Amino acid sequence: MWLFTKHGFYSVVCARQGDGSYGRPIDPDRLMVRARVRGHLQALRKRFFDLLGHCDIIESNSADSQ
Repeated sequence: MWLFTKHGFYSVVCARQGDGSYGRPIDPDRLMVRARVRGHLQALRKRFFDLLGHCDIIESNSADSQ
């Protein structure tokens, strides 16, 4: 699902189990928020720091090609 907000443009999907590597089964209890612009994720983390301050922002060039 894509979300358009005043903080950025995001894709929200079920996260994969373990380290999130492609090919692993999904984890229906975890969400992964993705964006094409790192600044959008930084703005989201800043806005909701109490919830997201501990979350890492990980860059990958292969996510859309898998």
